[in-house]
Parts: sequence; C-alpha cells; structure tokens
Amino acid sequence: MSISSVLTLETHPITLQTGDATTIAADALVTALPDTLDWRGSLNQAVLAAAGEHLDDFVLENVFQPNVGEVFAVPGFNLPVTHIIMTICPVWEDDGLGNLDDRALLNCYRKPLELAARMGLKHLVFGALGTGKNAFAPRRAARLAFRGLRERWYPELEDVKIVCNRDDVMAAFVQEAELI
Repeated sequence: MSISSVLTLETHPITLQTGDATTIAADALVTALPDTLDWRGSLNQAVLAAAGEHLDDFVLENVFQPNVGEVFAVPGFNLPVTHIIMTICPVWEDDGLGNLDDRALLNCYRKPLELAARMGLKHLVFGALGTGKNAFAPRRAARLAFRGLRERWYPELEDVKIVCNRDDVMAAFVQEAELI
C-alpha cells in the first residue's frame, strides 16, 4: 500500500509517497550510486532489476571513475521513465569537521535538477537519496532534499515525486515538510 502526501514548496508541487519508485512513470528517475558504481541499496537493486541487465553494462561502459557529486543520465531501459539520472552520493561519516557530506548530498538534488533542466524534463521521481546504505539520518536527508529542490527548481519543471521505501523515512520527510 502506498501512502502519499502532496505539498507545495514555494509554489513547487512535490509529492511524498511510500512505495516502489521503479513503477512510477516520469521523464526521469533519480537514484544515487556510490563512486564504486555498486548497485547496493534497495532502490538501486530495484532499479537494476526493473531496468534489466543492459543497464549495468551501459553504466560500466560509459561511466569511468565517477566522483561524489557528479551526475549522469542514462536510458530508462525497461523502467517506465525515459531516463535514469544517477548522482554519485557520499556515505555519511560524522568526522566532526562540518558539513562536507551535507553539501555533497545537497548536490545530489541540485545537480540532477540542473541536468534535467538542460534536458527539458518536466516530471521527476527521486528516491529518498542518502537514507539507506549511505547512512544519512532521514530528517537530515529530507532537510537537504527540500533545500536542494528549492534552490534548483526551474520554470519548466511541473512536479517532483519523492518516493520513500520505508515508513520511518516517509515520516521524517513529512516532518521536515511541515517545517517549511
């Protein structure tokens, strides 16, 4: 069962929902990969399973030694999206030195929007980036997600869906949305 909540962030329609992001039709699905290009994490494994075997081959042939914060658009293959936008996401490390990881996760929302604007995309689906294997606290990730979306929203973008695959992540995103 999918639970959803629609909010408007400074006139920008964002839908929060639980469920499987790989089943939603859109111009692009945004997912986060580590710089090793391993398909770890539940969203990435679902993307790889739904897109089909050619996705991994395509990525390995066309993406070489990516850095955190880089973004790549690849075909949607068997997904109900035209493109998969992959952003290279950091793994949270609390080293006490500040917000380096926060800025990197923030860019995992900013840079896909910048790329989507250049591509003329109007409908995007994001996973709750950083909240799984990348170990960001869900409320922290939600706060960064909303900030990144707000900062890079472009006029042609009609809507964004953020799909949370766990109830605790959905609750965190809803709590942060209520503070906006």
